[in-house]
Amino acid sequence: MVCQACNSFKAQLALKDEELKELNSKFATYKLKSKARLAQLKQSLTEGIPNAERWQEERATLLMRLAEAESEIENRQQEAEDLRSKLASREIELSDHAIRVRSLEEQLRSAWGDHTSVDERQCPADVEEMAKRDLGRMHSQMVYKDTRIMELNTTILDRERQILDLQEMCREQVQLLQAKARAFQIIQQRFLEIDSRTTKEASTETDLSLSLIGRSSASSMSGSARKEAMRARFRESTTPGHAVVQLRPGERMSPPPVDPSEDRSSFTTETATLLDEGDSELKTTAVATSASMEGKRKQRKKVTFDLTPQTAEAHGLDAAVDDEIAQAIIDLTTENDQLRRTIQEMETCAASELQKRIDQLEEEMQQVRRDGKNQALKARASAQGRIRELEERIAAMEQEQKDEVERLNANVETLRADREWTLEENAGLLKQLSTSRQKFEELREELDQSHVEYENLRTELAKDRDVIVKLADDVEEAQRTANLLFEQKMSILDDVDRLKEAIEAQGEYIDVLEADIVIYEEHVGLLRDSLGASKIEKRKLIKSKAFETKLRALEQEKEQMTRRNNGLDAAVDDEIAQAIIDLTTENDQLRRTIQEMETCAASELQKRIDQLEEEMQQVRRDGKNQALKARASAQGRIRELEERIAAMEQEQKDEVERLNANVETLRADREWTLEENAGLLKQLSTSRQKFEELREELDQSHVEYENLRTELAKDRDVIVKLADDVEEAQRTANLLFEQKMSILDDVDRLKEAIEAQGEYIDVLEADIVIYEEHVGLLRDSLGASKIEKRKLIKSKAFETKLRALEQEKEQMTRRNNEEGDCAMLDEVNLL
Repeated sequence: MVCQACNSFKAQLALKDEELKELNSKFATYKLKSKARLAQLKQSLTEGIPNAERWQEERATLLMRLAEAESEIENRQQEAEDLRSKLASREIELSDHAIRVRSLEEQLRSAWGDHTSVDERQCPADVEEMAKRDLGRMHSQMVYKDTRIMELNTTILDRERQILDLQEMCREQVQLLQAKARAFQIIQQRFLEIDSRTTKEASTETDLSLSLIGRSSASSMSGSARKEAMRARFRESTTPGHAVVQLRPGERMSPPPVDPSEDRSSFTTETATLLDEGDSELKTTAVATSASMEGKRKQRKKVTFDLTPQTAEAHGLDAAVDDEIAQAIIDLTTENDQLRRTIQEMETCAASELQKRIDQLEEEMQQVRRDGKNQALKARASAQGRIRELEERIAAMEQEQKDEVERLNANVETLRADREWTLEENAGLLKQLSTSRQKFEELREELDQSHVEYENLRTELAKDRDVIVKLADDVEEAQRTANLLFEQKMSILDDVDRLKEAIEAQGEYIDVLEADIVIYEEHVGLLRDSLGASKIEKRKLIKSKAFETKLRALEQEKEQMTRRNNGLDAAVDDEIAQAIIDLTTENDQLRRTIQEMETCAASELQKRIDQLEEEMQQVRRDGKNQALKARASAQGRIRELEERIAAMEQEQKDEVERLNANVETLRADREWTLEENAGLLKQLSTSRQKFEELREELDQSHVEYENLRTELAKDRDVIVKLADDVEEAQRTANLLFEQKMSILDDVDRLKEAIEAQGEYIDVLEADIVIYEEHVGLLRDSLGASKIEKRKLIKSKAFETKLRALEQEKEQMTRRNNEEGDCAMLDEVNLL
């Protein structure tokens, strides 16, 4: 962005260009006037000098000098055009510098925005946001820990319930074992009661052998085998006149409910296998007896009774059987009366066959009894062995449970030690994290301070660049003024050269006139010698009157010419004086503006520096206070959290000490602590990474700061150089002005010399006119022959003298030209 000073300087430059154009136009008019004056002088010289060749030579020299002056003017104009092109290029460079400054400012703004978006500023709002963010993070971690503790409490309660369930199951297993032992004792007692008890038939049978077989088998069988044999007889007996009590508990009665813990136990499976073995043996015996009795079944008459089954429970089955047997005996006694006829008919059978069959059956019954006793002893032995195995197994289970409890207690201790170690590691990680955060804050403060210094240097650099631009404009303005003064000096020197030429021409013209006057004087002397006194006096009187009249006319013309020349010289002098006054006022104004700019720039820089220092100190104080407040609040919150965590850990330790068997909970807690440690390590690594990034950014800012300092030093060197250039330009301008004033003094002196020579030329011209008139009169008075003779002699002498005078005039012009050229070269070299 172009400043106002640059616009004002550009406006002044435009005004100076207009003034230069006006001066050029005035110089052109003055040049035309001088040309007209030279033409008049040439014409007067041509009128006074009769030689045309010399006039041509002088004219050629004047034209050559005029051409040289015009070429020099064109060179000056070309130099002015070059200066204008340089000025335009300098303006383009200034615009490019302004564009570059704007781009640098935009880059700086974008970089500052990036830094503020990536890194939080040390302003109150940013500190509050950072504290809120940290508190939110800590609150989220607390909520996570609380939820985790609640989950652990729920898992602990679940494990307690599982432990209670396991203890209840252990008690149930102990009670089940006691119940099984009690049932086994009851069964043994019932077996003993059954073995010691004798049964009676509750039915009438016509066949004696069958009844004997039934009694013998009933006495020899034991326990369940006897019951199964009775059931088989009740189901398969078809002997007529034989009533049997038939119990069918499995048809209309539902079996008792089975405990699911007893369904697949070892005791029930073993008892089931024993009962299956007894059933298979009874089936084999029943098959053997049924094969021998098949022949007699055809001769028996089967009598069945519809007996209602009892609805007693399984544990009261024996009592119900006794009641049913008693009821059956009562019913069967009423039936015996009806069946006695059949019994009497059956008693008529062969006694020998029945006796053999009875002996055979008794032997079989004894064998079966022995087998039953052996099986009962085997079953008892196997049951006792099973009981001992179960007791050993229970003892082994108890031992295993004790070992497991001891192992779990050892695991609890190890896990507790591991947890304590992890907590210590967590505390160490928290300390490292706090130290890293403190270092991070310190680096952030240092980075913010470096940013503030960077901005201050940027502002100083911008101000220095503005000063450079202003000084460059001042240098250009001073250069332009120096160039303008140089151009004016050169134009004045041209005028001086022309005046010197005019003076030389007038000197030559004076020499010629003096030579003519000498010649005329000699001619007049000769004529006077030849004439008489009276005649000479008469003619002299006449000529003197004519000479007076011509002298008056010449004086009038001379006064007119001097008035005209004085008017032109006065106009030129007024213009030159006005231009000098304008230049001096302009130089004074430029000096005042430079001094005002320097004083204003220095005062503004000092004020801005003081203001920035106060703002920076205020920002530092506010940042420190807010950082201390945020740090104190954060430390208080951290202490509260640590106390709460310590209390929670103490409660958790108490709960863990109270729960000796909670191995899985401790493992879960260990995993959680490991995850927390991993999270803290991750936070620590991220904080270290941010710390490294901040350090890199700080190093980069230091590098930029040094670059700006170097640029600032360079700009200050440029400012010093530009100030030196301004002073040099000012000195050159002052020197040119002094030279200009000395040249103007020389011009005034030359003008005075020219005026004196003009007056002297007028006097000489009047004398020449008088002498010419006098010579004419003398010639008229003399005779033709004598006049011609003398004229011939005088003309020859006049020609020789005229040639000598022309040679002297040429030598004088050459010498004057050489002296003028040397003086001009000296002035150019001095400039």
